[in-house]
Amino acid sequence: MKTFVFFFFLTIPLVVCSQESRYEKAMKEQLLALDTTSSNEGLTRIAMAFERIARADTSQWLPAYYAAYVNVVVSFNENDPVRKDAILDKAEEMLIVSKSRKPDESENAVVEAFLYLARIQAYPMERGMEYSLRANAALDRAISLNPDNPRAYYLKGTTIYYTPEQFGGGKENAMPYLLKAREKFSHFSAPSAFWPLWGKEHLETILNNQ
Repeated sequence: MKTFVFFFFLTIPLVVCSQESRYEKAMKEQLLALDTTSSNEGLTRIAMAFERIARADTSQWLPAYYAAYVNVVVSFNENDPVRKDAILDKAEEMLIVSKSRKPDESENAVVEAFLYLARIQAYPMERGMEYSLRANAALDRAISLNPDNPRAYYLKGTTIYYTPEQFGGGKENAMPYLLKAREKFSHFSAPSAFWPLWGKEHLETILNNQ
């Protein structure tokens, strides 16, 4: 009996390590795929894979976060507003999961704003004012939750940059946020191996074209 008990407790750490390894392996595979994939079909498969990881390991918030984020990216490449909204419905579903697992995470608030901006693209005239306000509020929340999150300033800056000047947008109004984002990116240190890193390359493209 003692031998059995000893063996049982000996195997527990091995099982845990195996589970962690499966999660890490799956995340690494999908993040690598995300870095090398540009087609909507490929990105959709990646979003679905992140969703499966999120459902398999309910202790983690990042897989659901990435499922939401990738679906938002896919939506920007979809021209049909009905299909765009359907993709964003899936993104919102996964964002709700991510937020439920880590409610006060700044990165979730950034993707929430990203999602609202994508909703505008489906029906700009009907949604422009309402969803712009929602996106701005989400970004303000992201900054309040983590003033050092570069993606919050990046997304706020790029949103202003691409907004017409008569509506408060334009390069001049965007520049303080874009430069702040560059500063934050220069000092940013990812808290974990799978932490979001997007935004920096596009930011530098904008700034270098000035």
